[in-house]
Amino acid sequence: NNLAAHLFDLGEVEGAWRLVVEARGGRRNAVSRTVSTLTEGEALLYLAQSRWQVELMLSLAARLEDAGATASAYEVLLDWKGRVARAAVAGRERLLRDVGPQEREWLERLRDVQALLARSTLLAADRDPRELDLVALRDARDDLERRLRREAGESQDEQIVSVARLRAALPAGSAVVDLFAHRDLEPSRWEDGAVASAGRWRAPRWQAWITRPEREGVLRVDLGSVEAIDTAIRDFLAELVARRGVTLADEPAGPDHGAVLRELLWNPIQAHLDGVTTVFVSPDGAVGTLPFEVLQDADGRYLIEDRAFVYVADAVSLVERLEAGAPSDSTDALDSLLAVGGVDYRRLVEEGGPGDEAAGRVPLAAAHSPSFDSETLRGSFSSYWGRLPATEYESQVVADMHADAFLDEGRRLLLQGAEATETRLKAQMPRHAVLHVATHGFFQPEGLPSMWDAAREAVEARDGPQLSEFGARLSGMHPGLLSGLVLAGVNRRGADDDDGDDGYLTAEELTWLDLSGVELVVLSACETGLGRAASGEGLMGLRRALRIAGADTVISSLWSVKDESTSELMQSFYAKLFFEGMGRHEALRAAQLEMLRSNRAREGRGLPSTWGAFVLSGEWR
Repeated sequence: NNLAAHLFDLGEVEGAWRLVVEARGGRRNAVSRTVSTLTEGEALLYLAQSRWQVELMLSLAARLEDAGATASAYEVLLDWKGRVARAAVAGRERLLRDVGPQEREWLERLRDVQALLARSTLLAADRDPRELDLVALRDARDDLERRLRREAGESQDEQIVSVARLRAALPAGSAVVDLFAHRDLEPSRWEDGAVASAGRWRAPRWQAWITRPEREGVLRVDLGSVEAIDTAIRDFLAELVARRGVTLADEPAGPDHGAVLRELLWNPIQAHLDGVTTVFVSPDGAVGTLPFEVLQDADGRYLIEDRAFVYVADAVSLVERLEAGAPSDSTDALDSLLAVGGVDYRRLVEEGGPGDEAAGRVPLAAAHSPSFDSETLRGSFSSYWGRLPATEYESQVVADMHADAFLDEGRRLLLQGAEATETRLKAQMPRHAVLHVATHGFFQPEGLPSMWDAAREAVEARDGPQLSEFGARLSGMHPGLLSGLVLAGVNRRGADDDDGDDGYLTAEELTWLDLSGVELVVLSACETGLGRAASGEGLMGLRRALRIAGADTVISSLWSVKDESTSELMQSFYAKLFFEGMGRHEALRAAQLEMLRSNRAREGRGLPSTWGAFVLSGEWR
């Protein structure tokens, strides 16, 4: 790749292209074997260092302006994007197929260390950083993960998913929109045998790679500056969320951020989606925080009204799902339910509680929905977590609907109040097909140190500032520590509690649970779809952690959601899923459209802040 970059800089584009194409197969297999035996943090660093090679390939293909080169370059991107998560999923599956006593012991120890690491990080604001040896905890965690990954063995060499294979797998009327932001290598400019201007990497730009089953090859669409589009996304989402509860008369005049974003991001893509009704979106970076459904076209119609948007971690995983075929009896597979809601954030249960295997019909606490504070939000990190009244009713209704749908054939457990602890939830999640969790969620809690900050302070306090570079390597290695769910007793927790249950269930703690039997996870909470961006791996948070743990479908939110409107949306979703025979994504979209129409009838506008935050990833059928 260094030689190819040098040839490219000399203007030998075709020679550089031949070099990288010839080396691609052997390099890919070596990368595949290497990544499968590294910890996730190591694999992320390893692939991040190879990002420039992918960018070189894409730059070369753009200069060649050849359809074959464009397809080959995209196949490299296909293979690279999401590779760490795919390796983690495959390794877990190999390990769990033949897990022995030694591996079980390592697994239990790893989960204990993850819990301690999460607890130490989240409570670091209450303690002197020198008391928290986060580096030692990190090392212990990574050592156990490394043992398990090596025991799972190296992944076998896999065929690269080609553009032709992707096209063949796609159903009629669909398209894949794969979004990736990358730099472009601009070669030196030569005049009279001398360099007139040196080569350089140009500022990154968003690219959309569009694949359709009925059209040859893949189309690359240059969308423009990352800075411009990311700013437009932030401005649009801030405006959208800020408008909830604001009347039309109160709305201040100002720029139409939705129109700006539509012009920059959606219109260039839409021009190539004529006749497409289902769009599989593989986002990355800031685009992963945007639900396309809430954008409006020039006529004021929301995109959800004309198209279904399904979010996939990467296009390779999509191909594997499509080639495996639609799951049979998908509704029957949802016959067991764990519902959480009405969490008491002040207290923990003191002695025992109802049996974990409670079954049968769960009675409603009231015959109708109580009156709720419409401004109550399920999120925004705080030192004190407030009660969410609608979640108690919501979880009871979901459990009751499940009982009506499956009668005595189903199994369900309802955890409310002081019973909804982190310990109980972790123990019960692997035992049920449907997990509905209605509580507070958080992402990158304001006011608390990140893993990077706390670890750097601990290292510098112990070994001096000269080792701060070592501390810097921790940045982003375990971003799952900064997103999670809030559970019982969290408000009374402090640095001196030592029972291991801090009331925070982080994404980090979910990654090594065995959720391979879980069909559907609904995170009815704030910001559960967010995470820290990582090279080619999307957003590192709850949604990705649940996928790695084995959950088939995850529905999560991208911003702080209202308590009452979320409860209404969820009840509509389950009614369509359990009783109307709709698929998972079809049921979610139908519930969102129903609320959109209701908002227009009652308020005179769609109010996407009440329905648009929730997106589905994973199995959609």
